[in-house]
Amino acid sequence: FASTHKNNTRHPIRFPCAMSSSEDIATDVSNKRKRDTNALPTNFYTYGKVVQNRTGKKLDSTISEERRFRDFFGVDVMTAVTLWELLNNVDFLPDDGTILHMLWTLYFFKVYPKQGVLCSGIGGSKGAVDPKTAQKYIWPFVSAIAALEEVVIKFDDRIIDPCHDCYISVDGTDFRIPNHGCTFSSHKFKGKSGLRYEVGLGI
Repeated sequence: FASTHKNNTRHPIRFPCAMSSSEDIATDVSNKRKRDTNALPTNFYTYGKVVQNRTGKKLDSTISEERRFRDFFGVDVMTAVTLWELLNNVDFLPDDGTILHMLWTLYFFKVYPKQGVLCSGIGGSKGAVDPKTAQKYIWPFVSAIAALEEVVIKFDDRIIDPCHDCYISVDGTDFRIPNHGCTFSSHKFKGKSGLRYEVGLGI
């Protein structure tokens, strides 16, 4: 499932008309009129029904919808809402990108399937999405979410609170690589080759 877009491209936001029903969304996911920046949890649940193959069904209780949302997209609905608002506020939303397309991306992150499985999964009751369509809308969101690193992760914030005397924790982890002799020997892999990374964590 190769990327065919330019990385870290930032696009202007276009505001659409109000969101229609999930049946309309599933019918034409690329229609610019379907773009919705009204980041309400109920909107995300409604868009999520398309991927969940529940188009046309009424929303269940909040508890049930939240459980399904986590199962399919790997996060709770408020995390998804926050992500959309961040992308919107810093002008990182891809051209023609909708809430549904962002949910495609979260589904991709959660399941990380082969291309055919992905296209069938996000298509819902309307059948598999064309692979080129999936790539067109998912990969710009992948790059946009990755670009949030400079917005969300502010390493200098670790020293804001003077009451804290521990500004960062440091640990190491080894990753297995093909054997390259004793120079890359790792005790974690019983002498087989590995690379050791030093990881710093500041919360």
